[in-house]
Amino acid sequence: MTWEAALRLGIFLLVLLVVASLEFWRPKRSWREARKTRWGINLGLIGLNVILQRLTLGAAAVLMAVHAQSEGWGLLNLVDWPGWLTFLVGLLLLDLAIYLQHVLAHALPFFWRLHQVHHADLDLDVTSGLRFHPLEILLSLIYKVLVVAALGLNPLTVLVFEALLNAASMFSHANIRLHPRLEQVLRWFIITPDMHRIHHSVYRQETDSNFGFFLSVWDRLLGTYTQAPRDGHLQMDLGLAPYRDQTRLGLVSLLMMPFRSPGGGSQSEAEEAFAQRFNRHQHQQGQSDPFKGRGQEFLNTGGLGDGVPGKKLEKLIQQPTEQNTDRDNREQIDAQRATTQFPAQYPQGRQTGHRSSE
Repeated sequence: MTWEAALRLGIFLLVLLVVASLEFWRPKRSWREARKTRWGINLGLIGLNVILQRLTLGAAAVLMAVHAQSEGWGLLNLVDWPGWLTFLVGLLLLDLAIYLQHVLAHALPFFWRLHQVHHADLDLDVTSGLRFHPLEILLSLIYKVLVVAALGLNPLTVLVFEALLNAASMFSHANIRLHPRLEQVLRWFIITPDMHRIHHSVYRQETDSNFGFFLSVWDRLLGTYTQAPRDGHLQMDLGLAPYRDQTRLGLVSLLMMPFRSPGGGSQSEAEEAFAQRFNRHQHQQGQSDPFKGRGQEFLNTGGLGDGVPGKKLEKLIQQPTEQNTDRDNREQIDAQRATTQFPAQYPQGRQTGHRSSE
């Protein structure tokens, strides 16, 4: 094992231990799925990805940085800046590149088929942050090599960014309850768990927002920022509409997910069923909001419109196989648990799922 690999492994284990401890001590949401089962699946997928990286392009980004420095390749090698400034600009540009990659993963059907493995998790915790399909990991490595070559980054910048990216991904996916004031301050600078949880909402308009991994500035500047989930953090459903059954989300199923259709039925039947279920949910809510009737809009536009990146609906939605009949009971249980454990942080307005400023 090289020193670079040992450093990344050490940082991964340290962050995993710290964040997992915080999840046990200060959880934000009650667990809806068995943690033991999910951890086994997610850690199995992470282990496969580590092996894949070691056998293929694991250190390619760092090696490319060494080569770019020796050959004078890339944008940053054309300017005569102090080392510290080149380092900071390099980190910012790398973070922007990962943000743009994430947007494309949602916008392009082929990449979304791979990326949906990450979004199919029905709960979020520290292990979700590194849960990706091996092919997406491989394509991401190639993308980073090209970015490093184009920018002419030095090896230290790449190493520090890789460590920050892994740590930030685990933190932003964690089921941690931060103090509201601390969370509001942090999200002006970095991606917080509350901010990123919205990105894993079952509703597409929320899924196609908050794309950042480390810095939150790109979502704010580029118009993809969402402040709060429509159903509230305690009641919101996570995951993807076609995948609501944990028994269909085992390790082998996740590996095969990009190559399979989510369900049966013709495409037109699947789209119409989704629109009906979506609008029926709006009717049951008994409240007026800007999302009402969104299901039919999906069918009419094939995306979100208004400049928000969207996936082709035909690549994503298949006919639902079951109704989520226990939703109301789960929301009531979540609210009761929250007010029992943390009464000061969850006043009455948030128990009922009203939007708040968090």
